[in-house]
Amino acid sequence: MVHNGGDRLEAVRGKKTFYVTVEEFKDIVSFYSSIEVEIGTGNGKFVYELAKNQPKTFFIGIDADKSSLVEYSRKIYRKPERGGLPNVLYVVSSAENLPIELDTTADTIWVILPWGVLLQKLIMGEKSILKNIVRISRLKGILKMFISYDLKYEPVEMEKLGLPELTVNYVDEELAPLYKSEQIMITRREFVDNEAMKEVSSTWAKRLAFGRNRETLFITAEIDKKEMLL
Repeated sequence: MVHNGGDRLEAVRGKKTFYVTVEEFKDIVSFYSSIEVEIGTGNGKFVYELAKNQPKTFFIGIDADKSSLVEYSRKIYRKPERGGLPNVLYVVSSAENLPIELDTTADTIWVILPWGVLLQKLIMGEKSILKNIVRISRLKGILKMFISYDLKYEPVEMEKLGLPELTVNYVDEELAPLYKSEQIMITRREFVDNEAMKEVSSTWAKRLAFGRNRETLFITAEIDKKEMLL
């Protein structure tokens, strides 16, 4: 059913968009055992590849640029033998204004190699972004992020965005307390090499993996909203 927008979830099918109400969204995902969401999905390849191998999980790729979603959002509506997948939905939205239809739905939230303002807000632990991540998480959820920038390769972007040097110490001493204050507990943080990034089915991850030797920060965090309800 197509609606006229408003505060409804805006989904993409090729070059067209359509709107989904809370009730319609609940009906769509009711057949699946879990939900995974990627914020800043780009062209949507990452969630598409995951969905092919996890038919019992529903995947949602979110990006503010709907033009980037055309290829994969068209592909999921094809017949199964031509790459169609019923367990994927692509949504037009910024990370700062996630649809209310997604509230308390995500078992796992992914952020793969964010850039620009999204990167800045995540690495500075800005509350508005963290609150939105928590808002769409289930009462107990998981956040997984791959982050990569380096003074050697991206000095101009680092200076423009005011980014700190990306180190384990920064995560432990500065970022972890900010995330914890919003009920996001960082449980794992490590740097992975190009070989590890080859296993991540994102277009940008592949470009990095087969490019210059560099390290990418991988963060896993647990989201616990139960304390917020006490």
